[in-house]
Amino acid sequence: MTAVSKANALFRANQIRTEMGGGGNTAQRVGSLLVDMVDSTMFTPAVTADPVTNTAGIQAAIDAAHAAHLGGLPGTVVVLPAGSIPLAASVLADVLFSAGAAVAPSTGCLVMRDGVTLRGEGVGRTVLRPAAPALTAVLVRNGSNQTIADLEIDGQSVASLEAGHGILQVLSANDPTIVVAGLLIESVLVRRVGGLGVGVQNGNLSRALLRNVATFRTGANGVDVKNRGSAENANGVRLENIFVDTFGLQLPDQAGVDVAGIVTLSGVQVVNAGRAAVVQH
Repeated sequence: MTAVSKANALFRANQIRTEMGGGGNTAQRVGSLLVDMVDSTMFTPAVTADPVTNTAGIQAAIDAAHAAHLGGLPGTVVVLPAGSIPLAASVLADVLFSAGAAVAPSTGCLVMRDGVTLRGEGVGRTVLRPAAPALTAVLVRNGSNQTIADLEIDGQSVASLEAGHGILQVLSANDPTIVVAGLLIESVLVRRVGGLGVGVQNGNLSRALLRNVATFRTGANGVDVKNRGSAENANGVRLENIFVDTFGLQLPDQAGVDVAGIVTLSGVQVVNAGRAAVVQH
């Protein structure tokens, strides 16, 4: 059984899907977005073969969902259809930081916002493909009350150390004390990226959960979670059912799973390591 097959088996065995209200005839179109305003506020961006169009449309949906969340509307969800979705560099002007260094949005494709769920139709069905290896597929801005679920990210290359990450959490200000509460990354496969598979390394994490996450062939760590916050705010930072296959292809001192601070591990499996499988600082 291949690594990807193993990851898919893990998802089928453990995946817990959230049922979103159907809405019947309550759906209405706002620009290119289909919006259901009843049981949840769902945004369905159009997807094409053009990475620039896709990035603009999905980002518009994320921004609209964030605005709906700020307005008190329930269940702000961006729903991605099945298929291969090419993505281009972000054109946002946000100022972002990671470990004290500035991160330009143009180094990534999509920028998530608080209160938003980004959900596909499952691993192997909804596949995000950055158009260039240097791009990070998803930048998670802060991460409070955010969910990324039921999708795959294929960076398509691990040939360069300068390549992007799969998912990278960053901050909206150069302030490591920012509390990040309620981040969920679930049923996600990241493969063939030159950097981290999934990196959650910034701010004071609370109620953060990575569940049913798999990485395959990453240049750096497969999964990297650094809880740099204080103990009183570090409630429920957990990694559950994590599968990592082949990592550190650009940096030989990397680990399959690298965590620091107060983080609980359960059901972690690292294969084809040849070096430290799990490092806990």
